[in-house]
Amino acid sequence: MRTSVRALAAAVAATLLSLTSAIAHAEPAVPADGCRDISFPVPQGTLATTLCLPPGGAADTVMVLMSGSNFNGTYWDFQYQPEIYNFRRAMNAAGYATLVADRLGNGASSTPVSLSLTATATAEALHGMVRALRDGLDGARPFTKVVTVGHSLTSGTSVMEANSYHDVDGVLLTVVAMR
Repeated sequence: MRTSVRALAAAVAATLLSLTSAIAHAEPAVPADGCRDISFPVPQGTLATTLCLPPGGAADTVMVLMSGSNFNGTYWDFQYQPEIYNFRRAMNAAGYATLVADRLGNGASSTPVSLSLTATATAEALHGMVRALRDGLDGARPFTKVVTVGHSLTSGTSVMEANSYHDVDGVLLTVVAMR
């Protein structure tokens, strides 16, 4: 009887240990809307980003969305009539993952000394995000294709990153035309 109790206790302990190991190595849970905030460290501070997966949670392609000088991440994730005006949601619904990033000094990102906010430093930060997405940013599964999407000021940043590092699969550039 003692042998069977010990064997049972050992089996239970082994099962619990294997479950604990599996939980510790599991991908982080994604909320119901498919989005989660991720702090992305860069030499000048921390970029606030939000990774959103399409319905079903799997995508091979991710779009890195950075806004121009007078906007933050809400430019891409606009809450007024989101079924019409929200680019991030439209791309997620089309099957793409998105990473919305507030530039340094904007939105929820840190505000470093202004002399450190150069185009080169911003392109380097974008490059770091591209590499992290290909490697599995914050425990998410790696993406095979990365497309940078720049608006106004960050259109130039996207071009600089692509020309310097040759590591993106596409570059989408946008501007606002004033009449």
